Amino acid sequence: QMPNLHSVRLDYANLLADMGKNEEAVEQFNIYIKNYPNDYKAYKNLAIVNKRLNRLDTAIANYEKAISLKNDDLDVKKDLASCYHAKKNYLSAIKYYDEVLKVAANDVDIKANKAIALHAINKYSEAIELYEDVLKAKDNPTVKSNLVNAYTSEGFVAIGNGNYANAAEYFQKAIKIDQANDYAYYGLARAYKGLELNEKAGEMYEKAIALNPEKTIYSSEYGQFISDLYSRQINISDVTSGDLPEIMIVENKDSNQIDNLVEPQ
Repeated sequence: QMPNLHSVRLDYANLLADMGKNEEAVEQFNIYIKNYPNDYKAYKNLAIVNKRLNRLDTAIANYEKAISLKNDDLDVKKDLASCYHAKKNYLSAIKYYDEVLKVAANDVDIKANKAIALHAINKYSEAIELYEDVLKAKDNPTVKSNLVNAYTSEGFVAIGNGNYANAAEYFQKAIKIDQANDYAYYGLARAYKGLELNEKAGEMYEKAIALNPEKTIYSSEYGQFISDLYSRQINISDVTSGDLPEIMIVENKDSNQIDNLVEPQ
């Protein structure tokens, strides 16, 4: 009995892909799919090759077709989430991370990647929860670094909302992990300043400056802070208690910026 030509073509396409002959494999997969347009495995394997070639849009289309034909393949959903993540389509990535986690709730790598996606769209509190959960399962330097960034970002959000006590807690958590993080010390200085814990604020400004003397905003804001304190001290006897001058918080335009995220390997 003669073998089915199209079945042989699929095997040949898979063999080419295994040999790293990706362009030839794509050609054979496409010919096969024209004759068998509902073969989910062919779309999945074609997607893998296109992803390997960094043709992410095409890979996504292939994976989506495979999902439409067979909706319970976790590997396809993981790869699809990865492609969307690489395209910075974080909402779609999160959608598929969630679908994977419904079945594999303890998949630490998926949790880490979902946290990174949440972090990238400024959902810091949700990202923090996942980062912390991942670190309970295993120590990961990248996740730990991202957690520090998320703590710091959420701290500046709290400052923007006038919640200085909450902000101080986030910056303290960041510093507990990374004692050399000048930006966290700067944030904590601003939080203490808002709480009118002026001595502590001064100490944190000095710490930030010592760690990163080239960051001029630290020294300039610290100088203004000292100037405001001095002005208040010399004028306090000339005003009533209801007219005491306020110590104004100068918002840092870069306060919500975070370093580029590095995904776990």
